[in-house]
Amino acid sequence: MLGSAETLMSLATDMTAGALILAPALMISFEFKLCSGKPQNIMKAAYGWDNAADLLQKAATELRELVAALPRQTWSAQDRERYESTVQQYTLQLDYLHDYCMSVSISLTVLAWALFGYALFAIGMATWLDALALAALDPLLTVECEAAAATALQITTIATASLGAAGAMAGAALTAGANLVADNQSEHGNQYARAAFDEAFKNGGKTALTNLAQDGVNAGLAYITRADGTSQERPFPLKGVDFDADRDGEGIWSIGGGAQIETGPVDTELNGHANVDHGHVTGGDAEVKGKHEFVNTPHAIAGGGKLEWGKPGGNDGIVPDSFTGSGGYENTDTGAQAGAEGGYKEGNWEGKVQGASSQGTAELSGSTKQPDKKPDETPPWDR
Repeated sequence: MLGSAETLMSLATDMTAGALILAPALMISFEFKLCSGKPQNIMKAAYGWDNAADLLQKAATELRELVAALPRQTWSAQDRERYESTVQQYTLQLDYLHDYCMSVSISLTVLAWALFGYALFAIGMATWLDALALAALDPLLTVECEAAAATALQITTIATASLGAAGAMAGAALTAGANLVADNQSEHGNQYARAAFDEAFKNGGKTALTNLAQDGVNAGLAYITRADGTSQERPFPLKGVDFDADRDGEGIWSIGGGAQIETGPVDTELNGHANVDHGHVTGGDAEVKGKHEFVNTPHAIAGGGKLEWGKPGGNDGIVPDSFTGSGGYENTDTGAQAGAEGGYKEGNWEGKVQGASSQGTAELSGSTKQPDKKPDETPPWDR
């Protein structure tokens, strides 16, 4: 159900922009575009935090049971008391982590449903605005419809601000909760908890600032393109940007970004990243994808290519370690599809051709990679 939110928001944005006879409609459409998201991904993350909380609770319970199961008559010296005290301190640390994971899960769940609720609100508001736009075609009702649309803009702004506040509170809860857990764990024997939190906060802050910059640029683009498709002016080609600054478990950063460009019937997506290990670039990738939809026909073609550097055992210098490409055709009326992809990966060439229609599917693939294990050619009766 949550997966339908993105479709609802896209539909609401287009419906609202279509009511351009009403001046406030474009600003409402702009706000809807800002609030589009994927609550199903947030809920998936909430489930992950909830599972982590269950595992922590299970570990703490099992540790307590193991200690309690040790017979007093077999071990009653003072070192047992120290051992029990150490285990108790450790299980308390697990309890703090469990509580934090549960709070994160609850915060994310609330935020996911808030996004879904906003999507339902948006589709209802879009339907109301379209009805007002139709009524405004009557000159006797134009003034009243404009006033009603202005009220709709005020209501939408309040709803948008409320959604933003929910996101801000969720972020604050996550940060404050992590800080509290670090303090509590430090008080119960974990001397590394504070340093770990400070390091996580520093690295997470870099990613957060990158995402804020991305959102700021995309908000500006959403405002610039709010009237695309509803006016005779040439649409602004840049539709969105994507900035990345992600750190893996080994401390290697993937820094880069991408852009979505629309020029007439052609949609193009560009992406590029550099892998940075302690200040040194160790690899990266560059990718381009495009799709061309032929106007007033069901036909569309797509294609793209990707280059990667810095793979283990790869080349040195500017020669890419792998390069792949793809191309395809689609008929939206019949559902027929055909495509081919292939390239050079990990020292081997590989390729695949596939097609699909109402009659069925077909696929042909090949590779120069040797099988990991030589097939057993012994006749069955000799095995």
